[in-house]
Amino acid sequence: MDQLVKNIEFYKKEYHVYRDSLEQLTKDQQFLFINGPVQNFINSKYGTKYIYMKKGAKYVLFSMGVDGIPYTKDDIFPTSKYFDSALTGLVRP
Repeated sequence: MDQLVKNIEFYKKEYHVYRDSLEQLTKDQQFLFINGPVQNFINSKYGTKYIYMKKGAKYVLFSMGVDGIPYTKDDIFPTSKYFDSALTGLVRP
């Protein structure tokens, strides 16, 4: 997921905006993986991709945990170093 943050931020640096979806990022970077590691092994009604949402000039990115439900205690987030708003647009949900 940390590599995904880097790709999101690289795109922002190049084009001065964040993409609207992770699928849009894969059009430019075909080897970018956007499926969450846990969701590939569980049956989630929310799908298998990381949760990504633009919030103005910021964005949210995380993986649902084992329960397959977003916004619960077992959600998985990128490394905390990326939550410094001076470095990236990543914010916690």
